[in-house]
Amino acid sequence: MNKIILLVFSLFLFACSASEDMQEQSDADDNVYVFDDAQTKPDTNETVTFELPPPVEEVQEPEQPTIVYDYYVQVGAFSTKDRADKFISKAQKLTSEPLNVFYDNEKKYFLVQTNLLSERAPADILLKELLKQEEFKDAFIRKVRK
Repeated sequence: MNKIILLVFSLFLFACSASEDMQEQSDADDNVYVFDDAQTKPDTNETVTFELPPPVEEVQEPEQPTIVYDYYVQVGAFSTKDRADKFISKAQKLTSEPLNVFYDNEKKYFLVQTNLLSERAPADILLKELLKQEEFKDAFIRKVRK
């Protein structure tokens, strides 16, 4: 039994010392660098010149055309001209702004709108005033390309 214990103890000691040796050898290898394609030291008197690339021209984005709009305040849309005219006769008593009937070929409706306004701000002011009255509660600004 003593022989077995002695044998196990010897193996343990041998295994520990081998591990330490391997670790020391591994640490030493980490500090060694091998350059297979190392060249001789370059001549220090040699002049090295670099050619600069040509300057890059700044790319200009093409100018986008300015889109200009006209504005109308639309207060109604009707399927017949007669109904649009009747609405104007009642509504015109409620506002000093002239109301007109236009036929929209795309939507197939008779639209009741104010006169053309060339800027958005006056259209906003007019809409705000018209929305105060129940008859114009569905009014909105229509933007039309010039």
